[in-house]
Amino acid sequence: MSDEPAPQGMPSVGEMLDETFAVQRRSLQRIEDSQKELERSQGETNERLGRLEDSQRETNERLGRLEDSQRELERSQRGVSETLSGHSALLEGIASKLDKLAS
Repeated sequence: MSDEPAPQGMPSVGEMLDETFAVQRRSLQRIEDSQKELERSQGETNERLGRLEDSQRETNERLGRLEDSQRELERSQRGVSETLSGHSALLEGIASKLDKLAS
């Protein structure tokens, strides 16, 4: 292809190619900038996800400790309930003997 003079008012082939390449370079630069921004954003998202996962693990550990504590309290309550039932039966027996003594 030769760089013949273009008709008057029209850019030459070389000028058109230069402009085309300039547009392509700008477009490529915008794509590269967008890619960098996307990678930065992805990195931030991954960091946030990591923190959320850490928080979830900590929450699960706390929940496990709370469940353990709840089971221990339930065992203690059963023990107290059994003790009170025993005391109640003992007191009923004493009351029955006192009633017999009083009559």
